[in-house]
Amino acid sequence: MMGLALPLGILFEEENSLYNSKMRFYLKVLMS
Repeated sequence: MMGLALPLGILFEEENSLYNSKMRFYLKVLMS
């Protein structure tokens, strides 16, 4: 799952930086 975090983060950042920030937060919570 961690391998997907970076590619997904890049894609989301291109579309919406705020949404990207939320997704990274949720990914951190799920992986913690």
